[in-house]
Amino acid sequence: MPESMINSKPLSGGELAQAYALIQAIDPSLTLDQWRDYVAALGDDQTADRPGILTAQTDEGRILGLAAFRILHELRCAPNLGVENLIAPRMPGDRLTVRVLLQALEEIARSRNLDCLSVRLPIAYMRSSTPPPLREVLEEEGFQSVAVQMHKTLNKNGKSRNGGSFFG
Repeated sequence: MPESMINSKPLSGGELAQAYALIQAIDPSLTLDQWRDYVAALGDDQTADRPGILTAQTDEGRILGLAAFRILHELRCAPNLGVENLIAPRMPGDRLTVRVLLQALEEIARSRNLDCLSVRLPIAYMRSSTPPPLREVLEEEGFQSVAVQMHKTLNKNGKSRNGGSFFG
C-alpha cells in the first residue's frame, strides 16, 4: 500500500464504531460502551495539553490503526507523550500503518515541546519468539525497552471497574 494512501488524523465521533473493531484486537471482552466511555474520558480534559486518539486511515476513510496518547510526567523522561493502545493488526501494510502513526505522534510531541515519546505495549509483544510487526517497527525507529510496567488487580474478580480485563 503506497504511503500516500495512509494518512493520520484524530478520531472523530462518527468513527467510534469502526475503531471499536481494532479495540477488539487487544481485548475481545471490551464492550462498545466501554470503548465509548474511554474515548469520552480522553475528550473531557480541556487543558492545552489535551490527550487524544490518533488514527491511520486510507484515503477512503478505512481505519487501519490507532493510538491513544496523553502527556506523562515521569521521573526519567518528563514531560513525554505517552502512547497506549497502539493498535495495528497484522495485515498487509501493517508496518507502514505503524510508521504513519509514529511519525504523527512524534510531530505532536515535538509541537508540544516534549522530551520523549514512550509507547506502552502488551507484555505478549515482548515475550513473543516472533515479534509482531508493531514491535519490530518500534525497534527499527529507535525505541528501546526501558521499563516493565506491572499491574496488580485489586478486585477479586480480576476485572477493572468498567468490566475490562487487566491482563488480557
